[in-house]
Amino acid sequence: MARNTNPAVRAGQQDDHPAQYRGASRAGGPKYSALVIAAYSLLVASFMFSTPPGASPDEGVHYLKALAAGRGDIVLRKEPPPLPPTGVPQTIRWLHLQTRLVTVPPHLAPAPFSCWSYQFYVGACKPGDQARSPAPTGTVEIGTHVGRYPPYGYIVPGALMRLAGDPTSALRWGRVGVALSSMGLLAVAALALAGRDPVSITGLIAGMTPMAVYLFASLSSNGVEIAAGICFLACLLRLSRPSPPGWLWWATAAAGAVLCLTRDLGPVWMLIDVAIFLSLSGIPAARRAWRSGGRAAAAALVIIACSAGMSVVWQLTQSARPPLGPELIWNLGDRFKYLPDLFRQTIGVFGALDGPMPGPAYWLGGLTIAGLVILALTYGSWRERAVLTGTFAAVLGATLFVDGAQAAAGFGAQGRHLMPIAVAIPLVAGEVLARRRGGGAALIRLAPLVVAGAASILQLAGWYTIAHRFSVGATGPVRFFLEPQWSPPLGWIPWALLTLAGALLITVLGFRWKEAA
Repeated sequence: MARNTNPAVRAGQQDDHPAQYRGASRAGGPKYSALVIAAYSLLVASFMFSTPPGASPDEGVHYLKALAAGRGDIVLRKEPPPLPPTGVPQTIRWLHLQTRLVTVPPHLAPAPFSCWSYQFYVGACKPGDQARSPAPTGTVEIGTHVGRYPPYGYIVPGALMRLAGDPTSALRWGRVGVALSSMGLLAVAALALAGRDPVSITGLIAGMTPMAVYLFASLSSNGVEIAAGICFLACLLRLSRPSPPGWLWWATAAAGAVLCLTRDLGPVWMLIDVAIFLSLSGIPAARRAWRSGGRAAAAALVIIACSAGMSVVWQLTQSARPPLGPELIWNLGDRFKYLPDLFRQTIGVFGALDGPMPGPAYWLGGLTIAGLVILALTYGSWRERAVLTGTFAAVLGATLFVDGAQAAAGFGAQGRHLMPIAVAIPLVAGEVLARRRGGGAALIRLAPLVVAGAASILQLAGWYTIAHRFSVGATGPVRFFLEPQWSPPLGWIPWALLTLAGALLITVLGFRWKEAA
């Protein structure tokens, strides 16, 4: 590739179009993307079967929402009986406001999952367990406090659940639907980032924490929303480079539509991602990318705008909103003390937030992302530094606002609620390093191997935490697989080997990326 002789570029100043992007086009990009997807497919499958049915966050109520969506019951209108006017906590009133009733046939009633919704529960669900509800004898109406959530993210898993004849099979089919949707979006993200330089996937690997894998393998809308957040921004980052492929506009449209429609805050995350794209590429370069897209670019804009409009209409007509007032602004400062907990949850706190990973795992995850950010700030241009700093500020501001808003309803936010936008930090940092890696810095060339090694360790630690927590409990023996109180299908050994294979594949990719750098 010819050396850029522009003095402004050599000085680290970015022009309107990222012509200083130094990664040469590599034919190995699709191959690297396929290996990334293979690695995370193994991990998602292992996490899926290593988690008991109903043990993922609020999985029992998401199960009911997906059942309804699978049979075409999109707008749930029937409400539970009213609460007494006094003597009911704010949290219960908020859940009641969100609740809608779902008609469930007896053979699909979620009674077997209820024991796992209790913190610290260990062991299989057996008749007579304190937490188990009796199986219904006829068609029943059961309330779900996610009844007013947008239904679109539940359609694919709900359709697959129709193949099942019992609740355990139905829930696992639902998990398969979430996993397929999430992994499809992740595959597009990996292909978009690696289309010119596979090293740019480093940020994606850093953002795919054990919690992200866990949610990809759970029946809820969180996993699909996180995958859409990764995919949409990855496509925009690729559009900010020279000569984006034509298919990328259609991928951007699909990811943006899913991001907007899956949960209430999707349009907000979409606007932040677009602001990152415009800031990183510059308006003139964005115009050139728009003109090169032609009809596909125009169609993408229409699809994303319509999806955002549908989301807003749903929120105005169906979704419940917490009681917000001027006090929210004054209380934002109090939410800073919850930031460490929210950060740990984005790395991995499993079950009913009662399955934390070992303390060093959070340090490893935090230092990995912090290292990427520091490298990007060190070697990036002034524009790239400003964009990365602005991205961090936007994520921090969104975190405080969402946490404060949900606290007004009696619940604080959880890390999984912020992950669709929090992944922007490692993605943008990885993009900056990919643009600057040709500058000869040894640390940049080493970054892919370090990130891949750390990610492999984190995934192993995350799987062990899940397996140990659900097999023998947090205080059970280290060698939980010898006398487990609960075991997945086929026992623990096959899923341990599957996790190890996925982690090793990520490490191998790190070596390959370092060689490419």
